[in-house]
Amino acid sequence: MIYIDSGESVHVSISDSVKVPGLEKISGADIVISPLQAPATTEDLIRLHAENGALFIQRKSGMDLIKSFGDHLNSALVRMHDIGASQSQCILLFIGTITHTEAGYALIDGYSTNELYTSVINGISKWCDRGGVFINLWKLVDLEPYLKTREKHIIEYNKKPTKWICTPLQFITDITDWRATLATFPMIGLDRANSIRSTMIANNLGDDLLTAMKVLTDWNQGLKVNGIGKAIWRSAREWIGLPDHFDLDITYVE
Repeated sequence: MIYIDSGESVHVSISDSVKVPGLEKISGADIVISPLQAPATTEDLIRLHAENGALFIQRKSGMDLIKSFGDHLNSALVRMHDIGASQSQCILLFIGTITHTEAGYALIDGYSTNELYTSVINGISKWCDRGGVFINLWKLVDLEPYLKTREKHIIEYNKKPTKWICTPLQFITDITDWRATLATFPMIGLDRANSIRSTMIANNLGDDLLTAMKVLTDWNQGLKVNGIGKAIWRSAREWIGLPDHFDLDITYVE
């Protein structure tokens, strides 16, 4: 379901959307996309939408983006976080183009501004640094297709979350098997991660990621691991930034 603050000047018809008075005041968003078909009129109800993966969008067009830098966007993002939205759920959506003059001043939709281009980009970056994401659409006609597509995606994910591959912008999954992490190292993969684990267990070295990294990067310890040669050893040391003549020193704190 797509909810739009009744004071939001979208200027286009978003089919099947619901107008909600005071939506932005409660949630910090003038548009909310939710997998739930439930009211979004109170803080408790909006928290329920957030818990189920709703997206909270602060939409800006043209010069309104520059005018909103500072208190307006900061307070909007605070409200989004207060009702339980994570970073991937807090969206600053700008419709238009941002370029610059030869002198370095920003052009918004081709119109001159008194702001430096770098200042505008830094303003957008602050939104991301403080816990949001930024999306840029070129024209207003792109808004409805974008909203409808995002609505479809979050409804699908809400029904079958396991069908999606986890990315930093989706829900976080705890990795309890350290081999899944080690397998992402260049030239390692799951087979070599399994070989390292087998070697560790055979030599009573424990079963944890830190020890596995020591076994992988310490060529002089005398352990022979099937499938691990000097090329892989060198690649692993470079990957974790381990200087020459240094080995990992593992200290466990009780």
